[in-house]
Amino acid sequence: MHFAEAGREDQLMPAFDALTKQGVGALIVAPDPFFDMVGVQLVTMAAERRWPALYHQREYTVAGGLMSYGVNFGDVYRTMGTYAERFSRSGAGRPAGERVDQDRSSICSICDRARALRPRARPPD
Repeated sequence: MHFAEAGREDQLMPAFDALTKQGVGALIVAPDPFFDMVGVQLVTMAAERRWPALYHQREYTVAGGLMSYGVNFGDVYRTMGTYAERFSRSGAGRPAGERVDQDRSSICSICDRARALRPRARPPD
């Protein structure tokens, strides 16, 4: 396994060149805010070298990357908004009979903390 670091755009090409010289045949992109900003460039450079690449966010695969292991943040935010609305309308936690998807249980585990932080006064409807 080989590592290359880049924290600025002008360091991307030298990092990819160094990996190429080391004979790298695939790429794993670590989660990093900088990499998220230059995701299209990373996808393009990996494709130019014909490297299969694994990314931490779905957005990389939408940009043309091979595969990702991350969640779809749009789905997560929509789900959180739905539960927040139901939570605020019910007044006391999960409404009776509300089904919670198993894979979304971590979102719903926040409900206990949200109850503790809930403001005393409700905004007018």
